[in-house]
Amino acid sequence: MAYAVISDIHSNKEALEAVLEDIKDKNISEIICLGDIVGYGADPAVCCELVNKHCNSVMGNHDAYIANIFIKKIINEKPSIKEWLKQKIKPVDTKREFGRLFRGMPNHFVYWSIQINYSLMKDKHKRFIARLPLEITKENAILSHQSPGTDLYDYKREKKGIRQAKYADYILSPGDYFSEEAETIQKDGLIHGILKQEHARSAAYALSSIQQSKKEIGIMGHSHVASYIAYLKNQKINDDELTAVFIQKNMDNTDTNSKGCFEMELNPDNVYILNPGAVGQPRDGDLRASYLIIDENKVAWHRIPYDAETTRDKILQARIYPGFGDRLVKK
Repeated sequence: MAYAVISDIHSNKEALEAVLEDIKDKNISEIICLGDIVGYGADPAVCCELVNKHCNSVMGNHDAYIANIFIKKIINEKPSIKEWLKQKIKPVDTKREFGRLFRGMPNHFVYWSIQINYSLMKDKHKRFIARLPLEITKENAILSHQSPGTDLYDYKREKKGIRQAKYADYILSPGDYFSEEAETIQKDGLIHGILKQEHARSAAYALSSIQQSKKEIGIMGHSHVASYIAYLKNQKINDDELTAVFIQKNMDNTDTNSKGCFEMELNPDNVYILNPGAVGQPRDGDLRASYLIIDENKVAWHRIPYDAETTRDKILQARIYPGFGDRLVKK
């Protein structure tokens, strides 16, 4: 059965609505969100409601920032059980562990956007965020915001001497894509980027995690770069150098005012890392919203234009760092 995967919405209502409409037009009923519903943008409440209505979602690191503030507030206020029952909503787990997803607050521009997002959200939106799981599993796939694995998985695997990706690791970053030192090769008619050092290791550990979970596919966002990595099953994984296919460099239509698509068949001999790219904050050279659809052994990345100027204006009006809006409309 086909399902769509979206990620990194970042409070961008216009992009999310455009993507959801495109998914609806394709008669896809199941949508999984890889988190980072909030942050950067100016419409966190609406985005929470849309994701809650249309998707199953995991928690992203920006979502964890919101949840962390909310849970601390609950602990400090110590609401009574009667007050919780009065609200007809069960309390969040105040002892919830976010694994390695949450490593403290980010830079001050991001922190300020989180504070503004928090002020724009009702308690029901914060509870929704705070209850999100860290992973969703399908028959042959594991889906998470970043490298797969929770503290529990890390603990068990480390006890067995198995190297495991840290939960907050990037699989690749915009730096891998845009760096002057970045190497690319032509292979099978596609442009591949060579990952080295930190991100090669992160990708290797993530591939290992997928295999340890007895899955064939890991689907992760976080980097805002639509891409995939394919590796032969049961082959020793090279943690010094790997290659990734960057979808933007292979898209059939790069006109930012039109829709674009890149399709491929999944090879049963491979294990895959798939990144749907970002709905609300693309960072791979294509300003359009990005998502993917998996249909049995086929995967397709879709690029959708939307009213980014309106999103940018809202960010400015909300007094969020202007750069978060400017980069939506400028290459």
